[in-house]
This record gives sequence, C-alpha cells and structure tokens, in this order.
Amino acid sequence: MSVTIAVAWTTFADEGQAAEVTQRLVEEGLVACGQVEAVAVQSIYRWQGKVERGRECRVMLKLSSGM
Repeated sequence: MSVTIAVAWTTFADEGQAAEVTQRLVEEGLVACGQVEAVAVQSIYRWQGKVERGRECRVMLKLSSGM
C-alpha cells in the first residue's frame, strides 16, 4: 500500500485563530498534524489592484492520503 504525504502552508490573521482552526482540523481527522508558528510573518500581496503588507501567523499542515 502506498501512502502519499503532503505538506500545506497557510496563514491566519493571528495566533489564536490559527490555533483554533488547526486544532479543529486535527480533531476532525482532516490533517495529521499542524504546526502554528508563534512568530508573525510579514506578507506582501496584491489585493484589489494594490500591493499591501500585513502581519500574519503561518501554519504548516501535514496530510496523508490515508486520512
């Protein structure tokens, strides 16, 4: 049996929101593990035609095909 492992990165507005969503994903069996980075990252992105900057909390999610 072959298992595929995937890692997904996403960001949230703050650490509290990141931890809440990550815990729910683990509890519901949608991800195997989630790591919430306590240090904020600075994101630079285009939104509605303008380049914006913002502080966000990054999360790494680990998934497998067997989940």
